[in-house]
Amino acid sequence: MGNGAEASASTTSANARSEAPAPVAPALPLAAGNAAGDTIGGDGSQIRLLPLRPEDADRVEGELACSFQAEGAPAALLLARADVGKTARGFAVVRNGAPVEMLAGTAEGGFGAMEKGAVFGGKGLTVRITRLARLDTGNESTAHRASLVAQRSDGAERRFEGVWNCGP
Repeated sequence: MGNGAEASASTTSANARSEAPAPVAPALPLAAGNAAGDTIGGDGSQIRLLPLRPEDADRVEGELACSFQAEGAPAALLLARADVGKTARGFAVVRNGAPVEMLAGTAEGGFGAMEKGAVFGGKGLTVRITRLARLDTGNESTAHRASLVAQRSDGAERRFEGVWNCGP
């Protein structure tokens, strides 16, 4: 993903878009026995979150961005953006199998709340980011070890371990 989010030329809009997604910390090496788990429950089919492509970020509006990159993944599995403000809501995109799916934050709080972890929902899919230990970024962005749990409406669930990175 990009080096940082830059304000677009039209910063007067409350829904100003960032030209590049939040920086992503380098992929963490896979720990023994800590690979992404299989899908549990549901109809038996796998939840397959695939790495996002740069153009997938164009679908998400908001001033500031966060991304989740799974351990060993070549790119982020989820990109989210939100405006600053207590009534703002975050939006995210995932590649669930081949199609790109838009998700909406389930709570208000804007970027400040999203930075601490978030829940996004869409058509039959809910994604929860739980932030864990802080990592040093060496810049104004924040990075934390995190887990992403994807849940389908049929009860299927899959957990990914990685990094939740937020900032300009």
